[in-house]
Amino acid sequence: MWRRHLLRSMAMLVGAVLIRSNEPPAVQLLFPRPKPVQFIEQGMEVKLTADARDPDGSVAEVRFFADQTFLGSSTNAPYSLVWKAPTGLAQSPGSAWSGYLTAVAIDNDGAASRYPSSVFVISDNTQGDERVAIVAPRDGEVFAAPASFEFQAFHWATDHSYGPGGIGFYVGTNLIEQVAQEPFATTVTNLPPGEYELSLKFKSAFFCVCETIKIRVSLLGINYPHVDSTGSLSFEIVTSKTNQVHEVQISRDLANWTSVLTTNLSTSKFSFGDPLSTNRAQSQYYRVRVR
Repeated sequence: MWRRHLLRSMAMLVGAVLIRSNEPPAVQLLFPRPKPVQFIEQGMEVKLTADARDPDGSVAEVRFFADQTFLGSSTNAPYSLVWKAPTGLAQSPGSAWSGYLTAVAIDNDGAASRYPSSVFVISDNTQGDERVAIVAPRDGEVFAAPASFEFQAFHWATDHSYGPGGIGFYVGTNLIEQVAQEPFATTVTNLPPGEYELSLKFKSAFFCVCETIKIRVSLLGINYPHVDSTGSLSFEIVTSKTNQVHEVQISRDLANWTSVLTTNLSTSKFSFGDPLSTNRAQSQYYRVRVR
């Protein structure tokens, strides 16, 4: 009899192990840059690029669609595909045809998620400034002073619409470097505290500003606040005050503050995660100070 009970218990245990949920992957179309309307020239070869991640497994593939037409798939990050925009759609000069670009990610268990479709317009004449994007740093990123970082761009069309002079990398009105071929990148060094506008410029049929972002250089700041699927909060601390004691505090009313971490930071960047944030009943404010 005890053997029957043991086998029954083992069967229940095996059944419990096999039953599990599968969260779908997250996917985002990176290039062409999602925007209300993205213009693409007829016959242009476009580097479709997506970012995909799976919280409880792995990404098997990312599929790309133009409307309902399957364009192809990619199985390795960065998930990308070169697509040639159709021709003959614009029937007369100045006319255009519109559709949707979509990325769909599928994980190793077959769960799928779709990035909201991005509207694109195929025309016989588009502006080249739509084809270049800043990939680093991020818009709104905070750096510890004095700031040094890689300034990187991505040209998502395979033509050379940026012209023979290449792409100009600007901080404010100051040209840092003119880069004539891929990889499009330069190094910015020793920026003092302040707010800065970074932009890309090039000359095609006309001079244009391709894309602009803003960054901040500070003695102390916070980057990338993020709440994961469990409700746990994390963010990155950037500081110029290395080898000094830093304290993370929380408050419910911005008047009374409680310390949750005290540490001596030896580097200019530190990742902080609050494991108790999921248990806090009310909204919390966070701040970092140097003691």
